[in-house]
Amino acid sequence: MYYFSPLRARAKFRSPDVFVNCPSFFLLPDLRSCRKVRTMNEQIIYRVLGSDEWAEALSHGEYLGAPHDVADGFIHFSTHDTLAATLALHYAGRDHLKLLHVPVAPIAQNIKWEPARGGTLFPHLYARLSVQDVFRVDDVRLDENGVHILPEDLR
Repeated sequence: MYYFSPLRARAKFRSPDVFVNCPSFFLLPDLRSCRKVRTMNEQIIYRVLGSDEWAEALSHGEYLGAPHDVADGFIHFSTHDTLAATLALHYAGRDHLKLLHVPVAPIAQNIKWEPARGGTLFPHLYARLSVQDVFRVDDVRLDENGVHILPEDLR
């Protein structure tokens, strides 16, 4: 279900779509007055983490990052285009992961797009991630071949 929150003044939705010309609060599919616009993948960034890390973040209200994030001074994120490679490279064989979907706009002032892996630009968050800035969380499991299964709308 799609949900737009008047309190946060930003969309909460299940796919990287944006609706314009909409009332400030409504439940979809009542979109008669709205126009759907597909956004660029970079407007939603993704963070993979363990279920235990996410549970800890929820209990504290913010995610500080994994030990390698803390050592680097920023939280590593992926884009839609780099997500599968990130899972394969950094999370091979790990099951019971969480995938955080984070809109860039609310945290844009603390995001830097920096080159990594062959010059590809990756979003790095130079701040703590508030759990309120995460609009969707998916479980990521392994298939019978040990490959991570992404949510259907990200495949």
